[in-house]
Amino acid sequence: MVTYLFIAVKLSSLPKPLLFLLFGAFGALLGWGVGEIFASKTPAPAVASLVEEVSPGVFRRNSATAAAAPSLLFDSTVQGRLVAAGASMSGDIMAALSWETKDDLDIHCVDPSGARIYFKNRSSSTGGELDVDQNVDLPYREDPVEHIYWPLDRAPEGKFVFYVYFYTRRSSLKDVPFKLEVQIGDKIVTRTGTLSSAGSDKSNGTDVFTFDYQRAPVLPRNVGTMGFLLGVASVGLTLGFLALGTSYAVSVAQSRILGSDSWVPRNLGKIVLLSLCAGILAGFVGQALLTFMASKFGASGGKFFKIVAWIVVGGTLGFAFSLIIPNLDRGKAILGGLIGGVLAGVILSLLLAGSPSFARFVACIILGGSVGLSMAVVEAMAREGYLRVIWGPGEFTTVNLGATPVTVGTGTESTVKIPKSSGFPATIATFIMHDGKASMYHNMTGATHPLRDGNKLPLGTVTIEVKLFS
Repeated sequence: MVTYLFIAVKLSSLPKPLLFLLFGAFGALLGWGVGEIFASKTPAPAVASLVEEVSPGVFRRNSATAAAAPSLLFDSTVQGRLVAAGASMSGDIMAALSWETKDDLDIHCVDPSGARIYFKNRSSSTGGELDVDQNVDLPYREDPVEHIYWPLDRAPEGKFVFYVYFYTRRSSLKDVPFKLEVQIGDKIVTRTGTLSSAGSDKSNGTDVFTFDYQRAPVLPRNVGTMGFLLGVASVGLTLGFLALGTSYAVSVAQSRILGSDSWVPRNLGKIVLLSLCAGILAGFVGQALLTFMASKFGASGGKFFKIVAWIVVGGTLGFAFSLIIPNLDRGKAILGGLIGGVLAGVILSLLLAGSPSFARFVACIILGGSVGLSMAVVEAMAREGYLRVIWGPGEFTTVNLGATPVTVGTGTESTVKIPKSSGFPATIATFIMHDGKASMYHNMTGATHPLRDGNKLPLGTVTIEVKLFS
């Protein structure tokens, strides 16, 4: 009895939103720990570069990451010049020539088809294009740049040869330094040199960089499918146990503040089944959505895709809570879950993107806590009526009224459990609300009573007060 009173007073003294936040976060932490054990047993797919240098001068694109857009790897100064000049900043292969005089240097490339791309032939049938050519005419620049690129998924296999030519001298420098940067997927190769004598468009050129470009064979379909299923299984199990831990903790908090002295909530089997199913479904939908969007739009929007996936996860968990917590409005519960998913997604994708393990830990706690908090807020905002259970001076808690009956008694199956020492039977009264009208069935007398706002049912040291908004 002393333990019961201590726990009831301590828990009921906390605001319900804070209580649900703390229990939700703690439950998510437990679920995360169990889920991580399963996740650690799932073989993770090897992280492959977009392009690998399989031998000196031979670069091979990895088909598993073929949809990813390469990052901008050029020197920041050269990159700034390219952006200002309107160069295309994404492609399979990109080459930037830069120098620091008003002289006119030119970049040439002989592609695998044998076509020469340069200022007199700015594009080839393979998709290559010279889109920036500076210091041809006035105004002459002291920071010129030239650029040749192949769009994503367009670069052909074969041999690429890049040349640099000194076309027109305008400075007094005997030797003009230049830098050639070639970005191949997510690899960058830098070459430097000097040119000393100007000449025609195809004389006095320097062979600066030659390489072979290959594409890896497409992986068998079942290999990709298996990798996808393993990823979904890992995420689904983690979220399944996270949902279980969160819903179990919140359900325990709900039952404890309503007088139960048990750490096993009512309908435990239902909670376990719904939580695991919801978490696994959320993991499947979220991971599948993330994979689909990444395959369609590339890796450049990866952070946004992760946020969207977490929003889907949060909404699915909110739906599960609407089935677990009595008389919780389903639409608003889903909205509360979506809010929790937004918070978790932003934290994971934007603030902790550099530390994935720690980010998962923090994001799971935030998701559990924010979903728990959202459930408490939604429960308070969405209700048409509720019971205020007054345990003593300044100690009370609430439970929503709705289509699901709320029972009051000393039995373990009662929604609101009062001390057995009160002498009352296992079930004293049953409260229900339908079409905006609340009623109470008195189990001791067998009579049904319509309820109005402010009605009270004294039960020894505990008082049940009816609060209605209609």
